[in-house]
This record gives sequence, C-alpha cells and structure tokens, in this order.
Amino acid sequence: MNSRPQGGSVIVDGRIELMQNRRMNKDDWRGMGEPLNETDANGNGISVPATYYVQLFNRSQRKSLQRVMQQRMDQPAQTFFSFFPQQGLLEEVPAVVKGEFGKSLARNGLTSEMKFELYPMGANQILMRIENLADLFDGELQYQQVNVHQLAKEIFMIANNNEFNVKMMISETTLTANQLYSDMAHNRLKWKTVDDPAPALDEIDFDFTRVKFQQQRIRTFRINYVLHDDQKFL
Repeated sequence: MNSRPQGGSVIVDGRIELMQNRRMNKDDWRGMGEPLNETDANGNGISVPATYYVQLFNRSQRKSLQRVMQQRMDQPAQTFFSFFPQQGLLEEVPAVVKGEFGKSLARNGLTSEMKFELYPMGANQILMRIENLADLFDGELQYQQVNVHQLAKEIFMIANNNEFNVKMMISETTLTANQLYSDMAHNRLKWKTVDDPAPALDEIDFDFTRVKFQQQRIRTFRINYVLHDDQKFL
C-alpha cells in the first residue's frame, strides 16, 4: 500500500517493483517530446516523498487493511484551535455531542471500511452519502446493513440538544442527487439483445432501517426535517 498513485509491476516472481520517480536524460519517444527530467531551482532532481505500508496476514483469518489505511490517508483527523476565547469565539460543546457522532455511526452499522459524508442542501435538508470501500477480491460477496433512518434521527438529536420532535422524510437519489433513484431505475434504457436473459431489476429499498451495502457500493439519500413553525434546525 502506498500514499500516492504509482506505477508498479511484478517482473520476477516474489518481487514487486514500484516506480518512485521516473527520470530520464533523453526523450523516450512516448509522447513527452522532451527528456523526463524534472529539477528544482538548483538544478537537482525533484524530491518525491512517498510512504509505503506492508501488511502480512492470513486471508482466511484476518481482513485486509488496505481500505482502512486509505481512509486515514485521504481523510486524516483535523485539529482546530481558537486562540481568542476571551472574545467569545470559543463555546462549550454540549455533552451530548462529545464522542456521540462516532458512536452513532458504529451503532447504526457503519464500519471502518465505510465512508460517510454529509452535505447541507438547504434549510432543514441534508444529503447523506455512504460508500462501502471493501473490495470483492477480499472475500465473498457480503452486505453491510445500515440503519439510515435511525442515523438521520440521531444526527438531528446531536445538533439539537438531544431533542427530536419533528417529522422526517427520507428518499434515495442517484449518485448526483438530481433525481430519485426509483425514477432513474424506471426510466433508464434497459438494453436487451435476442440471446440475453431478462435484465435484472434494480434493488430499491423502501425500508430505510435496513439498507444493504455490498462491496464498492455507493448510495445517496436526501433527508428532509419537517419542523413546526416555531422550530429551527440548529
């Protein structure tokens, strides 16, 4: 596992070769039209840092950590500091928020191999995107079940002092969130030739308490919180 895109090959059995930095003194006639010789301001070859991770394990007893490491590298923990608390810029975080978000994700079915994203779409509307990063080559087809309904409810409670007295509407959309997933599945062209079997029907979930995610599956949900006139979504 490496920290950036790299070329690699196995020319000899038992040996892996990775290209740390490709540098040549003359044109190799492969499209560049010039020598591939990048240098710094002093004329020295550029520095190309890279980090490599190696995991030795028995596939029948342990799982690959490739996607877990990918998550840590792509989205590392970020720390923010406020140096002027006396000016009122630093507010006490409610106790219900501290550590509860991570617990909510795990409690409702998300694992370390899943990617979770939230986007504000408007007043009292959020877009939730969940991706199962696990690979099919790591084992048999497996489904991870996520309680999207409860997850959306707990997100509201975390942001609103542990209160929930609103109505909630959830709908699954396409990946680009420009239409309902059910509309896309109904309207899209179902291509079929003479000797092909009948096209498989799209799996559409209407029970958002048990949403299935197989390996490499991405699903997007629009969540609307319907509030009373005197309420505001914090």
